[in-house]
Amino acid sequence: MAEVKRMPSLTMDEVILLVDTYFQVKDITASTIKKELIQELSDSMRALPFFPEFKESPAFRFYSGMNMCLSRMASVDPFKISSFGRGSTRQRRVFEYYSS
Repeated sequence: MAEVKRMPSLTMDEVILLVDTYFQVKDITASTIKKELIQELSDSMRALPFFPEFKESPAFRFYSGMNMCLSRMASVDPFKISSFGRGSTRQRRVFEYYSS
């Protein structure tokens, strides 16, 4: 049986992309535009030179995973109410820096 590798944590560059996308999508109500931005985030993450061993995996930084990461970002946003998980310390620091 093939060993299933756990997806690596986000790098700082990826967190910056995530936070930037969060600020782009957080107030958008049009689902088509939101989906396009999340897909762009996924594509950008997959194109980064990190974790070459995961590049062939369809689950690596895929759309649904990026959508979940964005949902978790709401937990570090003091202006949003979210009970979905919690963002990492790194995400919180980047969010605070970006928002100020």
